[in-house]
Amino acid sequence: MTAPRTMLGETTLRMMASLGEAGVIGATGKTIDALRKASNPNEGRRLGVDDVVRLAAACEVAGHGHDLVETIVALVRAEAAAMGGPMQVQPLGPDAHLRRIGAELGDLNRAVDDATADGRLTGGEMKRICDELGDVIGRAAAMRAELSRGGFAVKEG
Repeated sequence: MTAPRTMLGETTLRMMASLGEAGVIGATGKTIDALRKASNPNEGRRLGVDDVVRLAAACEVAGHGHDLVETIVALVRAEAAAMGGPMQVQPLGPDAHLRRIGAELGDLNRAVDDATADGRLTGGEMKRICDELGDVIGRAAAMRAELSRGGFAVKEG
């Protein structure tokens, strides 16, 4: 499993990629390059919460998926566990899983559209498509695992 702080960085990068340069500037007033430099973990830097929230809000407005809330929850739970606190694990529910899968499918669709726009695929483009496909499969596997465990509450009636 990816470390939560890495998950937050990956979530932020996905949001920036889905918005593109103009969308990122519109949301934060900063370029993608400036945000990457401001959040370089190798130099002990972290992106400010205001910028991350603005990116997520811009993704919402544009109809792009993001999993910022789930990522932050995972980060808080990991920090609580590191402090000796209990880890609360609650099933997401089929509808939440389906929304996550839909968001990942949107990311996959954008990756394919971007990669095939010029009529050829580069190695980097194929890697991005494979990564996005892996995200879709991972989300679907999580839903299946939760269904298999019987983790969802079902209303009778």
